[in-house]
Amino acid sequence: MKKLILIISVLFAFVNLSRAVHEPPQRRKVSEIKKILAESAKADCANAQLDEINIVLVAKDTTYGPLSHQYLCWQKKWSNLLTGKSQNNLNCNMYQPTVAEMGDSKVKISDAYHWPSDEQFKNADVVVFYCYVDWNKQRFDRLEKYVCAGGGLVFLHNTVWTTDARLADIIGLTFIFDKSKWQEGPLSLNLDASKDICLAMPATIDFCDEVYYQGVGRKNIEVIASWQHKAGDGKEVSWPMVWKYNNGSGRVFVNMIGHYRWTFDDPLFRIITLRGIAWAAKQKNIYRFDSLALIDSWSE
Repeated sequence: MKKLILIISVLFAFVNLSRAVHEPPQRRKVSEIKKILAESAKADCANAQLDEINIVLVAKDTTYGPLSHQYLCWQKKWSNLLTGKSQNNLNCNMYQPTVAEMGDSKVKISDAYHWPSDEQFKNADVVVFYCYVDWNKQRFDRLEKYVCAGGGLVFLHNTVWTTDARLADIIGLTFIFDKSKWQEGPLSLNLDASKDICLAMPATIDFCDEVYYQGVGRKNIEVIASWQHKAGDGKEVSWPMVWKYNNGSGRVFVNMIGHYRWTFDDPLFRIITLRGIAWAAKQKNIYRFDSLALIDSWSE
């Protein structure tokens, strides 16, 4: 009987732990987000003329459950978000209800399934990937050519995983199956306040998501945010989670969180990522998308 009670207790503990890991974080305070937006609106570059920007969003089908790695859902919702649309079925949220906003005609979005076409590479200011990529030599060559020639590239979450360390030559750091590691659940990102992407942002941001560590092939990346991991010997090691990388004439931005749907509705995640997209696309005002952060967001 005691053994049965012990087993049941262990099972309940496991269930409760799993539930805690899979619950969304508290909603962000709208008042706090508006303070960030007010500061970026006063930045020196904030009055720069807005250029037309061509963005390619790359996604594919998922094999995950409904709460995570929803690539095609992200592609649709962020196409709406980046153009400022939020009406009827053109909502921007992945996790909760919708409100209405105005659109931005200078933002041109095209969708790619699995991989961009040659025409999309030719016309893109920035290509944003959110999905596992089936890499081969031809794809490595094509992406490297695009970036080194001046193209902008953004990798979100698990796009950084591969079986070939050559990816690190393109994005600055990569993660290899059977070598690198991951951790899912509540986590804190430490931001570098000296970076332009972190303007007016909190020094530390708590998320409930997934992080990767023990990457390979690290280049001269500019770390925007990091995560502290306690190693087996008890020492804390800092791992890059968000970074910039200048590659040839091109720019690469990586944000490694983005496991859960609710993360993409988080206005703080959005601000960091939207600024990264603008930076990679060489926009004069990297804060041009900041005002979109609260549309259909996980906030109150």
